[in-house]
Amino acid sequence: LFQRVVEWAHKLGWCLELHMAADDLPKLAPELERIPVPVMIDHFARVDPAQGIGHSNFRTLLDLVRLPHVWVKLTGADRITRVGPPYDDVVPFAHALIATAPDRMLWGTDWPHSGIFDARRMPNDGALLNLLARFAPEQAMRRRILVDNPARLFADR
Repeated sequence: LFQRVVEWAHKLGWCLELHMAADDLPKLAPELERIPVPVMIDHFARVDPAQGIGHSNFRTLLDLVRLPHVWVKLTGADRITRVGPPYDDVVPFAHALIATAPDRMLWGTDWPHSGIFDARRMPNDGALLNLLARFAPEQAMRRRILVDNPARLFADR
């Protein structure tokens, strides 16, 4: 079924957006390497910040993002953090991804935060927006992430 979806996406000129568990990355990596359409991995691939940037799951993500068709959406810091706002534990992961493939990073708040039904757990979108400045302190890099990269990815789709 997945291969059929890939074929349809290829035929339609679409990209694939994948929301997966980080533990699945190593076994999915060979398949993702061969996909003939752009692949966007959502929510930092749901890596566990407590495991550190040297963990094999994150190293696999960095290897994948070195491929010209793999993108990462820097969203869901509130979903993967182990320490909560202001999400200090997620920042090193964003820095490593941006340093590896600055031309294939996208950002978003993840609004409307589907799957969160307890208002006490609802993240503050303003805090998530402020986090982008910590992910990419330079204005030129934020412009790439917010404007140039998505324009290039979605230009002809």
